[in-house]
Amino acid sequence: MSDSSANASASSSNASDTTAYLRNASFSRNEGPSSVDAPVTASDLLNTNAFDPSRLHPMAAIGDKLDYLLLEDDKTSTLPGAGTPLPSRGWSDDLCYGTGTTYLAALIYNGINSSIDAWRGKHDQWGSMAAGGITGALFKSTAGVKPMVAAATLMTGLAGGWSWLKTVLL
Repeated sequence: MSDSSANASASSSNASDTTAYLRNASFSRNEGPSSVDAPVTASDLLNTNAFDPSRLHPMAAIGDKLDYLLLEDDKTSTLPGAGTPLPSRGWSDDLCYGTGTTYLAALIYNGINSSIDAWRGKHDQWGSMAAGGITGALFKSTAGVKPMVAAATLMTGLAGGWSWLKTVLL
């Protein structure tokens, strides 16, 4: 008998053995609860004691002393920025909001500048100035046309000045 015929008969006997095994096997399900009585809701999850703030870190020992930022209308009405959507409690709030706004503007500027550079295939002051103008226009786009043009002009000038200063100093 050749090797190929021996392999064919062995594989057919293995297939028949497997088929016979599966036909004679008995499968059973776990007889636990197969259906959920009521679906779990968000309030079920949030009303448990699993979200105890004192368990955030075992060494914190904060207990129930964890304070959350609460801005109540009657307390914020005397603040300098009370009429704005983000009431300011002082210079530290202004610094945080200003820093975040600056980082966001820089991120948008760099994204636009990189896109212009990739599209044009080179990096020069004209691409930087265009990115500054577009960023300024986007930054003030909700304030109207006049502030948008003013911000675009200012940012174009700043980007051009920065590009020129880099060539002089570096």
